[in-house]
Amino acid sequence: MKKIVHINCATSGSTGKIIGDIAFHTAPMGYEHVLCAPGKPGTQAAVRYICTSLPYEQGLYRRLCNVTGFQYGFAPISTAKILGVLKKEKPDLVHIHCVNGFMVNVYKLFAFIKKHKLPVVITNHAEFFYTGSCPHAYDCNRWKEGCGSCPQGFAATHCKLGDKSAAAHEKMREAFAGLEQAAMVSVSPWVGSRAAASPITAHIPQQVVLNGVNTQLFCLRDKYALRKELGIEEADKVIFHPTAYFSDSEQDSKGGRFLLKLAQMLPNYRFIVAGTHHAELKVPENVQLLGRVADQKLLAKYYALADVTVVTGKRETFNMPVAESLCSGTPVVGFLAGGPESIAIEDYCNFCEYGNVQHLRDVLLHTLDQTWDTADIAQQAALRYDAAVMACGYEKVYKRLLHEKEVRHA
Repeated sequence: MKKIVHINCATSGSTGKIIGDIAFHTAPMGYEHVLCAPGKPGTQAAVRYICTSLPYEQGLYRRLCNVTGFQYGFAPISTAKILGVLKKEKPDLVHIHCVNGFMVNVYKLFAFIKKHKLPVVITNHAEFFYTGSCPHAYDCNRWKEGCGSCPQGFAATHCKLGDKSAAAHEKMREAFAGLEQAAMVSVSPWVGSRAAASPITAHIPQQVVLNGVNTQLFCLRDKYALRKELGIEEADKVIFHPTAYFSDSEQDSKGGRFLLKLAQMLPNYRFIVAGTHHAELKVPENVQLLGRVADQKLLAKYYALADVTVVTGKRETFNMPVAESLCSGTPVVGFLAGGPESIAIEDYCNFCEYGNVQHLRDVLLHTLDQTWDTADIAQQAALRYDAAVMACGYEKVYKRLLHEKEVRHA
């Protein structure tokens, strides 16, 4: 039995589900999985959970990090707990996921891994590992040179005492320097190309493993039976928009304001939005706000009953709605955002320039006018995004690193 300790900023959400799926599918292959994370235990049966943060601890660290400008260089108590877990558990391999939640001192974590010669897998769910600080660099490429004079300013390091982007970039570069038994996994080809171009991570062997979907849940269903169940007219043209947060703010990177403009242009079409929103948000009459849909079974029903799914984010490393919609047999339209168009099935997706609502309208109407083979969409999507496919990809990475470890110690 090979033991893997996962480190992540949450036990639930997209990354929590990903860890659970990896564990579920690889446990029969002889892998034991332990998760270090803040918060309450998740529901992953194949994962042993260890809480590494006290209540409100991360909020305190966030405030202190905003003073220093190093978003990944504090968290003393939770870092000590995580390093203590690694000492006690003696894992065969460490898998680092999303740790941008003020939960661990990344620099100390990598120093420990290098000192103890632990094989490590680092998954890029965001961009901060290879940019040095920014979770999303957007149109900036200064991270390829070392940062400094940051065009994003406060948004990059959240430092109130000046531009610390160059210093943060250098600290991350030092953290990655000397890693010998490592693999960097990116969740999309777009992210993989950027990680390979970074002076921080270019020396680490690179791999792309797409995020996985539960295709037993997100799958082809009887569209009109679902509409009857949920009180939606059979003849309605339904546009579905799943998002973490829905807002009409100009600063919102998820682009909710663009969907509202689209709805105003198409008053005879029904728009359904799943995502947290402000209670006082005003929307056109043809927009239905579901709020946060925590029930994944209900979410899957909305994907399957829709005619098309629309995504409007400015920058995404992967975009689960694209994969979940296709697995449900529903085509996708949206803005070019990096990750989505690099993981999408081209025949069933159409993306246009970010912010160009008129073009998005044209693309949407063209998609709605087509007759789609929904069964073929779902079948092709399952072959690409099924959680078992993802787990198999990670198991190959684990196996390679563990073999290299054995060779080194032989």
